[in-house]
Amino acid sequence: MEKHIIGRDQEKKILSQMLASHSPELLAIYGRRRVGKSFLVTEFFEEKAVFFEAIGAKYESKKAQLRRFLREIDQVFGGAGEDSIDNDWDGAFDLLVSKVNQTIEKNPDRKIVLFFDEIPWLDSKRSKFLSALEYVWNKNFCKQRYQNVKIVICGSSASWMIKKVITNKAGLHNRLTAIIRLQPFSLQEVELFLQAKEIYFDRKQIVDLYMIFGGIPKYLDQIKRGQSIGEIVEHLLLNKDGYLYNEFDELYSSLFDDYKFHMDVIRELSQKMIGLSQSELINAGQLSGGGHAVSILRELEESGFIMSIPLHGNKKKGKLYRLVDEYSLFYLKWIADKKIPKSSWAHRMNSQAYHIWSGYQYENLCFKHLYQIKSKLGIQGVFTEFSCWYDHTAQIDLLIERADKAIHLCEIKYYEDKIADPKSIAESFIKKARSFKAATQTKSLLIKTLISTYGLVTNSDKIDKNIVLDDLFIT
Repeated sequence: MEKHIIGRDQEKKILSQMLASHSPELLAIYGRRRVGKSFLVTEFFEEKAVFFEAIGAKYESKKAQLRRFLREIDQVFGGAGEDSIDNDWDGAFDLLVSKVNQTIEKNPDRKIVLFFDEIPWLDSKRSKFLSALEYVWNKNFCKQRYQNVKIVICGSSASWMIKKVITNKAGLHNRLTAIIRLQPFSLQEVELFLQAKEIYFDRKQIVDLYMIFGGIPKYLDQIKRGQSIGEIVEHLLLNKDGYLYNEFDELYSSLFDDYKFHMDVIRELSQKMIGLSQSELINAGQLSGGGHAVSILRELEESGFIMSIPLHGNKKKGKLYRLVDEYSLFYLKWIADKKIPKSSWAHRMNSQAYHIWSGYQYENLCFKHLYQIKSKLGIQGVFTEFSCWYDHTAQIDLLIERADKAIHLCEIKYYEDKIADPKSIAESFIKKARSFKAATQTKSLLIKTLISTYGLVTNSDKIDKNIVLDDLFIT
């Protein structure tokens, strides 16, 4: 039932419009592994329509994939024997069209959803699945006779989906009627998700969880009621039988063909919290020059593992790439190549290394919740650009440059309590603002904006705007 879908309001709106329309629909949905693509589609459509689901499997032969396809036809529509087609996708789709036609004749008003999940694996080398799907859409399903047929194609490999489907220059060129890039949950959606499981952490604890698991529903679904954060980490990540113990290699190998290059970049970025430019990654030996570097970075960014942060006023360097996938950073910081005793995580949460790591993760969390930050600042309707800035005198974590000639200089601090020394924060702001203005010669109004966990013990008139953890939970 749709009522089990937490959040995803924009996506549900698209799916509702798609189902209600009086035209054939072709939707592409993509997003990283475990983000909830299949769950969203299945939960939304399964009880609202005749629901056909074909799921690709990595390393499976074409014959095995066809056999599963036919079994699904038989279960949904009936009467599909394994000998009813030749060993190719054209024949399989001809049979599917025939079964859809029979359903339409029996009940012209019935909605039919055809869901092709993990399509990159269905379209394995020389299988010609995608060309068969292109043909059947253009020959049959795009016609008004099939106004109640809704096709959903889905894949975890963002780079493959964009190249082969979304920017397709062949049979699917300009054929898509809707696109969804499914993102991880926001903080507010994580809160709702946990509450639906009757798990009631306070918001600081939810942030601590987010900095480990991100907003990945499948990871969060493994959390059991009655466990502390330390117990959750030990159970899921540090235990050899834990759900996420071997996830790192599986995560990248499932998404990228030459995944070792991608993992090398991820490892390098995990060592440099401020981020690295493309040229720095090449010089570090993690990338070769030219198109290969561009391709690897684009694929990682499209899949949500890294984020490119523009460097304010520095067109030569362009941008820095940061590792923003929470699980990857946690794994590389605390698990990879380290022997951590099972019972040690609660102890490590009090270490200096943990405070440095959590400060970086909180910065990433703020980059991912810019909409909420803008809402709290009251500038959600103003065009803005975000960037970072540094030189030999100072570093500014986040700049929000507004179209109305104002720039928010944001300082991001993750403390366990309210900040007891507002004077030092204010002095740091004044120094950074002075350095920024001298270096950039900007004439914009500079607004000193503190983003922290709980704010200040006493307010400071030297700090213009205060944003606290609760503000990041705005819907």
